Amino acid sequence: MDIRRVVSWPPLMAAVAAVCFFLGIRLLGTSTAVLAPDLEPVLDRAIRGDLSAVGTSWLVSYAVLNGSVVAAVSVTLSHSGLLGVSELFGAIAGSRLGASGVVIVLGVFEYVQKESYSLRDATSLGVLSVLVTFALFVPVTVAGLLGHWLGDPTAAFADRIPPLGIGGDGPVASTVDALVGLFGPHLGALLAVALLFGSFRLFDRALTAVDTDQFREAVVPLARRPWATFLVGVALTTVTTSVAFSVGVFVPLYNRDFFERDELVPYLLGANVGTMSDTLLVAAVLDSAVGVATVVLVMAASALLAVLFVAAGDRFTGGIESADEAVRRDPRTYGWFVAVLVLLPAILVLVG
Repeated sequence: MDIRRVVSWPPLMAAVAAVCFFLGIRLLGTSTAVLAPDLEPVLDRAIRGDLSAVGTSWLVSYAVLNGSVVAAVSVTLSHSGLLGVSELFGAIAGSRLGASGVVIVLGVFEYVQKESYSLRDATSLGVLSVLVTFALFVPVTVAGLLGHWLGDPTAAFADRIPPLGIGGDGPVASTVDALVGLFGPHLGALLAVALLFGSFRLFDRALTAVDTDQFREAVVPLARRPWATFLVGVALTTVTTSVAFSVGVFVPLYNRDFFERDELVPYLLGANVGTMSDTLLVAAVLDSAVGVATVVLVMAASALLAVLFVAAGDRFTGGIESADEAVRRDPRTYGWFVAVLVLLPAILVLVG
């Protein structure tokens, strides 16, 4: 038996990824709870308010090229009492804004492999993805922060969420306690983050077994049906928990003009709604009523706005196309666009 073939069997990799994810979340929750007295003054300096929570998670998502891990850590810190409710909302929203940059990086990889077109052309889907994400999550972030400043919109909802029992006592809890006892909370937290990164990497590797050509052929006929492509974007990203996969599979096709911009906008809206599924699972595993309520609030608000955008049809897609054309038309405008993506979250961190 070839052990390499067994280890690389996609269902096995997906199962191992699920175990690593579950164990990583529980280990991170236990470790941060123990480290709370040490972490609190550090977080007080780094996150001085809701706006700095948005900016910090936004920049960290850039740094690790993974908004899902940042959102998961944010929910864990909130569960340990290290982030307030409004700061958790800001951190989750910031992770979504930062995660949109991953598609630009995928375009850079495509450019390195195929240098037959410019870097601006190679990252064109990334720019489009950022514009759609901003159109969706900037209003959600602003409205959510205003709501939290006027009062806690999740309070009544969180009080009605019963204990889910997913992260209760059992072999996982015993394993987590043993690991924290063996390595200590500091190494335990690092191991937990490594497990989270490993789980997402394993799941992405398992997805490589998907016949992307067949998937693309199935989606192409839906391109002129906005509601269908929107629902495919929601469903695929919810199941795979990976925007890198659900959007990344279209990078080479979009760069080769298989799709028009207006055809992919509904799909990108759906992907942005579905990408919150793994964060909701994290909150459920931790049995965090506040976490579940906050994630559901973000999902509901983004889903409602996405539906309105799809219903608006050409009025919304036309605006996105105009903005996309303006960004990519001139190298200086493109340079300023990229600079704003870095400067804006940095300013939010400084403003606090």
